[in-house]
Amino acid sequence: MSKIQKIILSILSLAFIVLVSQIAKAERTSDKETIIFDQGFEYKIESDGETIGEILNNGGIEIQENDIVFPSLDYKLEGDRYPVKIIIDRAIPVLLIFYDKAEKIFTQKEKVVEVLEAEGINLKDNDLINYNLNTEIFPNIEIKIWQKPRPERRGSPQRAAKPIKFVKTGEIQTGLATWYSYIPGNFCASTTYRKGTKLLVTNLKNGKKVIVTVNDYGPFNGPIIDLERNAFLKLSPLFKGVIRVRVEKIKVL
Repeated sequence: MSKIQKIILSILSLAFIVLVSQIAKAERTSDKETIIFDQGFEYKIESDGETIGEILNNGGIEIQENDIVFPSLDYKLEGDRYPVKIIIDRAIPVLLIFYDKAEKIFTQKEKVVEVLEAEGINLKDNDLINYNLNTEIFPNIEIKIWQKPRPERRGSPQRAAKPIKFVKTGEIQTGLATWYSYIPGNFCASTTYRKGTKLLVTNLKNGKKVIVTVNDYGPFNGPIIDLERNAFLKLSPLFKGVIRVRVEKIKVL
């Protein structure tokens, strides 16, 4: 074999070694495949890392506070165990506006009352809220809490209101009552009685009573009456959420 032939053979051998190395590297890269299951979507990424958190971070997958990731973010992979399957249960984005201070949070809670408890918010007697406490959370819900303005005192103190005289019609319902915040006052929503109807509502646990006027239609599932916040407060604290009541149709004299 001539010297030139030996040189050509050496060059070809070196090129073959480089080619095999590149192919092996490409195969190793393609083997490092990660399958992501994210809120009903399935997609694949190629990313490397020692832990699940590093794989997601290197793959450009953003994880928010309260997102649930399985396996956990600090889970360490054993050797070259690919493909990796990762499940992400996304927390729901919520805009919480508390006394004009807005904050975007991410939560796994299901109801408004649970979100408030998780954030350490306790409603006071003069607080107003734009959702019923039992309302289910949905993406980008805006929960607003503000204080009811205190009425200005003008002139001499008002006299105590005269007792309302009425007669019962005999129409009675027994069931659950919830509350909502709308037009302040002794109002309620009912699917049984027309707007303008007067109702005597009694808390069956403590005997407290309030006379309300129907001014809205509802509720639609479960409870028989939805009391405006101020009316509910005359029967029970707001944090109770739901109370058992007797509803009687009356005629005011």
